Amino acid sequence: MPVRVLDGDAQALRKRKSSHRLLELLKALTAMGGHEVPGAWLCNAVRPDADADADGDAARRSLETSLSRLRKLLGSADALQFRSGKVSFDASRVWLDLGAFAHRLRALDAAAPRSPAWAEQAHRALAFCRRPLLAGEADWAWLAAERERWQQRWLATVTQLTTHHGQRGGRNALQRPLDAAHAVDGCESVAAALKA
Repeated sequence: MPVRVLDGDAQALRKRKSSHRLLELLKALTAMGGHEVPGAWLCNAVRPDADADADGDAARRSLETSLSRLRKLLGSADALQFRSGKVSFDASRVWLDLGAFAHRLRALDAAAPRSPAWAEQAHRALAFCRRPLLAGEADWAWLAAERERWQQRWLATVTQLTTHHGQRGGRNALQRPLDAAHAVDGCESVAAALKA
């Protein structure tokens, strides 16, 4: 899942000399799902070398400054919110495939286990993840951890869905999650094992 800015000044975001830190902040916020991401985590992930006093005020001010600059580059003062030490995208202004995936996973948790409605929600959830999180990006330590976390959630859903269809003899429906698993780097062996 790449980060694409579909609105706002994407060209300015790419061309500014100092924007690599802002892009990394945007990607870190996205990788964490974009909702109530602890500001301290973002500071440590994007600016581990930032000077912080005993209370972390300097790191907080640095984050607030970066968020302000990111808002300007995105073209919306309301695109990002910083409340109670947590950063969120405004869901009415920012769409995240990863956020939609997380929302669908919560719907799966609420649906009757292994029911037809559950299976349909699982298929919808998987549709949002067609490749590894931020594929092709630098391998920041925080990204590797988040990529692994989301991939494990994705693989658990594929496994449950495969079991669901396998128990019901739904070989045609079973093909969808297996094809999805083959399409994601690093999941080919899992798909082959599930198919057996």
